[in-house]
Amino acid sequence: MSTRGLFVEDLAYETLRNLGFEIIEKRYRVEVDGIEVAEIDLIAKRDEETYAVEVKAGRITVTDIRQAYSNAKLIKAKPLIICRDFADKSAEKMAKSLGIEVIRLYDLYFFASPEELLQVFERSLEKFLLKVLSIGYHELKREDLKVIKAIASSGTLKEASERLKISERELISMIKELKKRGVMGKFRGFNGLRLEALLLLLYHNLCK
Repeated sequence: MSTRGLFVEDLAYETLRNLGFEIIEKRYRVEVDGIEVAEIDLIAKRDEETYAVEVKAGRITVTDIRQAYSNAKLIKAKPLIICRDFADKSAEKMAKSLGIEVIRLYDLYFFASPEELLQVFERSLEKFLLKVLSIGYHELKREDLKVIKAIASSGTLKEASERLKISERELISMIKELKKRGVMGKFRGFNGLRLEALLLLLYHNLCK
């Protein structure tokens, strides 16, 4: 996860507490018949009401709202979304029609004091640096290095697959295997993969 994502998540956590919510659990995994079907960012309580809280650093779409509503229904909780804003009027109307409470990020900045914002930023930065520094040296195979180098030198998944002259599906399969072996997977999204790839190459060159 990026520093921005960590900051927004921590800010949401602190502000919900300031607004009278009790945080019950973070990253709650929803299972149906023993199978994981969803993950909810925060489970919170206020006035004996349970909330399924989704935290989004960007603008929320109709799809985000449907997902938040469905996830909340799975655990019989009220849906609550913290986000930058609505992507469009359709998203705003859907949230209202489904009774989803939405807290926008500028509301969070209003409720949090400058000291609290600084503390949240410092904690987020600490978490991010711990993630970066915990990427240790791995015995990399020749095939691993090819994939890692392609990711490190590309801006998108498509560009990386073109460098390797394989399909995006094949590249995704290779990345899943690297994650399974614990080589990658600490960060989300392609930018997270690229950061890991660059760090792995740095460690590899230093340990030669």
